[in-house]
Amino acid sequence: MVRTQRYTYTRSTDFNISEPGDYDITITDDYGCRTTGKVTVKDLRTDVDLSIDGDTIRCGQDSVLITGYSVSAKPIFEWTYPGGNKILKQSIFVKDTGWHYLRVVDSTGCEKTDSIFVVNFKSSVPVDFITDTINCRNSIVDVKLKNTDTTGTLQWTGPNGFVSSKSKYRSAIPAGMFCVC
Repeated sequence: MVRTQRYTYTRSTDFNISEPGDYDITITDDYGCRTTGKVTVKDLRTDVDLSIDGDTIRCGQDSVLITGYSVSAKPIFEWTYPGGNKILKQSIFVKDTGWHYLRVVDSTGCEKTDSIFVVNFKSSVPVDFITDTINCRNSIVDVKLKNTDTTGTLQWTGPNGFVSSKSKYRSAIPAGMFCVC
């Protein structure tokens, strides 16, 4: 009759491996018998490649298309809008000013996040006026735009063919509605 003995190994110390490579393990029992083994730790992490292409919402546009690009294996694109809503798409149309975040996860679970700030110039330029009323004592009034920090061109239009590109206009101008266009 052959007798088989069973040996068990209880690990007394835990350890973490953070570097890839080949690791040898030797177990010695109470009788001095040894067994060896080899463990290979592979590093499958990859640097996720990510870029964002977008633009600015300008006059005549309701939105702008922003697109994420990645050459990583089977990327999943997740956009987060300024309000926190999320969508799984590579490209999205954006209507609102604010930070838009893109998280890309590749097939190994590695991820990267980037962001783009979209500006809606169509609705974000504040227009505020200083004006007065033409009356018997006041035949000349100042009409001016409070905020002159904007870029681009400025043009006033008004009644009787009135046109000016100045941020402040002082003259005997006809009463009526004026527009900064």
